Formats: sequence, C-alpha cells, structure tokens
Amino acid sequence: MAYVFLIINLSDYFHKLQQHFANLVAPFVMSDDKRYIQTGSGRAVCDVIRLWKNIKYMNESNTGHLINVIINGEWSDKVDAGDILVENPTAEIVGKLIGLLDSNDGYVRNASALALREIGDNTAVSPLLKAIHKKENMNNRGTLVYALENLDCSRHFMTIFALALADSFEVKMSAMDILHEQGFYIDDDDCLKAQSMLDASDIDEEEYEMLRSLLDSLHDEK
Repeated sequence: MAYVFLIINLSDYFHKLQQHFANLVAPFVMSDDKRYIQTGSGRAVCDVIRLWKNIKYMNESNTGHLINVIINGEWSDKVDAGDILVENPTAEIVGKLIGLLDSNDGYVRNASALALREIGDNTAVSPLLKAIHKKENMNNRGTLVYALENLDCSRHFMTIFALALADSFEVKMSAMDILHEQGFYIDDDDCLKAQSMLDASDIDEEEYEMLRSLLDSLHDEK
C-alpha cells in the first residue's frame, strides 16, 4: 500500500513539474508558433493550438484560426479542427459553425455539421434543416442529416419522416434512426399526412412496412 501511495505522489509531482515547466517556456514557444500558425498547414495549426490548450494558453482568438482550417484545410484537418472546437464550445463557436452551413463547399458544411453534432446545441437544428433542403445540397446532405441524430428534432416530425422516404440511403437511414430513437408523439392529422406520403412513395415493401409499423407505434403512444 505504501508503494502505491508513493507512486501516486510521484506521478502527481512530475505532472505538476511538467506543467510548471510548460508554463515557463510557453511565451518563448508561442512567439515562434504564432508565425507557424499564420503560415503553416491546417495540420500545423491544429497541432500548435492543441499544444497551447495543453499548457492553458488556449483563448478565444484561436477560434478564428480553427474556423479558417475548416474552411481551407484538407478534410482530415477540417475534422481535427472541429474536434478541438467541440472540447470547450461557446456560443461564439456554435454561431461560427452554424454560419459555415451556408458554405458552397460540401466538405466545409460536413465538417461543421459533425462538430455541431458533437456539441449537441439544439440551436443548430433549424440551420441544419435549412441546409438539408437547399436545392444545391440535395446530392450531398447525408452528413447534415446524420448531425441531427444527436439533436432534438421532436418538433419536426413531418420533415424527418419525409427524409426517411428520400432516395439517398445515408439520408434515409439517419432519418429512420431519428424517428426510432427520439421522442415523437404524433396526432391524428400528422399520422394521416405521413401515411399519405408513405403511400405515394416508391420505397420498397420492406421499408414501407417498417415505416408503417413505426407510424402505428408513435400514434399509439400519444
């Protein structure tokens, strides 16, 4: 028991020593890193800002650098930048990510949507639905619907049900997951409207039966 206690104390001591050393050298590291961040790749920006976070030098000004990586970086760097942003999300970060849903670049929209999914802020629901229904996004919206899985869509039953009838497999599967997992309670009117949409669709018999059974269960739960 004494050995375990000694090991824990030593581990804590070395962690504090490492932190103290990092804080001492940080101003010198940062002077070079600021130049690196201005001229480096998206990967460089993410690596440097992650270092700053580790030594408690992360601040709001770095949000702009990470948003810039989402806009201009390679796909893996866009995702990495989003991962850093979601570690400590603020209203400013959520707002900037929502703004990127209007981008003409599908990779930018998708990276932003994935970050918003992880943050789980329900203010993103309406902007995501707006992006999902843009005509120019019709062939690239699976990730946008996927992002909704982690958000409260309970007020958008008819919209989500319509997405479950979409041609895209990815869109359809995410919409069905939302319908199954979230707390929808539908009235007679919505049930009839959804049934009419279902009857008018050209989905296969198995999917038809699945959605009809789902409608029955949601209607019974009201």
